[in-house]
Amino acid sequence: RISCEGRTMREKELWFSEITIHEAELTGPRSELLSPAPSSFVQLFVLAVKGNTTLTVPTDAKTKVVRDSWLPAWGDSFEVPVNPNEDILVFKVYDKQSIQTSFMGLCMFPLPTIGTREYSKQETFELFDPSISTDVSAPSLGYLSVTIDLRKQFVPLLELEDLQAPNRSLSLEDKTQGAGGRFLGIGELADLLLEQ
Repeated sequence: RISCEGRTMREKELWFSEITIHEAELTGPRSELLSPAPSSFVQLFVLAVKGNTTLTVPTDAKTKVVRDSWLPAWGDSFEVPVNPNEDILVFKVYDKQSIQTSFMGLCMFPLPTIGTREYSKQETFELFDPSISTDVSAPSLGYLSVTIDLRKQFVPLLELEDLQAPNRSLSLEDKTQGAGGRFLGIGELADLLLEQ
């Protein structure tokens, strides 16, 4: 709980992962002499377990395209909310050519392997294509180097009384900043907008 304007606000513990995608060594099933170098990018997905269902959730975390390189270097960083007890980070590498985008390989990092503790480490993962083989002896499609920082934050929650009090002195910006980046429900957002 935190104090704001003389009253106590409830907080919620949320976990975030800050991901930095460094570089890759792409060695997929190809002949370097016969194939043009790929123009690659990486997109982050989260495999989220909800009951007996596993959902693949795309994120906005997508690197810039590095043109014509078997050794692309990005250095792009992103922050995504995660559930460290269940989620799996999935990094998919794509080749973006002028006409089409093709899948080059993926790697995964299951967050439950580290549990609910703060964590920061640079990792190098082997890329594979699950449609070809899940056998560990299958030829590698390359390697991806990333840094994974996992940390928890306490986010203040907006209370119903925050939205109903007639003498609200906080501006919309102050209130949404106080939400700490959590998603506002449509009713909460509508009330805040109508107030302004």
